[in-house]
Amino acid sequence: MTTPPTTLHDRLRAELDRRLALTRTAGTLNWNAFAVRKKNDSAWISFLRLHNPADATRRYEGELEVLERHVTTTTGCCLNCCDSTMHRNSGFSTAPYPCADLKSLASRLGMNIDG
Repeated sequence: MTTPPTTLHDRLRAELDRRLALTRTAGTLNWNAFAVRKKNDSAWISFLRLHNPADATRRYEGELEVLERHVTTTTGCCLNCCDSTMHRNSGFSTAPYPCADLKSLASRLGMNIDG
């Protein structure tokens, strides 16, 4: 049995990995066969085009890149944000964690970060 992820970073990573596995599996399906069965249903075909697994895979891979740029340090600071010029010029030595980018990522994934 695996231990459930406890940190926000780990929880976000687990959710992105789960979604990537689903989109990669779905990407192996014959989407044209679905469209042929529903050939008179333009709404269905539009839905398939908007939710193409290849697009979702690229989106989640991009989200993983965002996640990896925003890791916490031992001081509880977002490493990427602590190193930003804007942050250094503000006179602060740490940036809040989770930073705005991680909060936004969690929101896009429908995850509650408050508990």
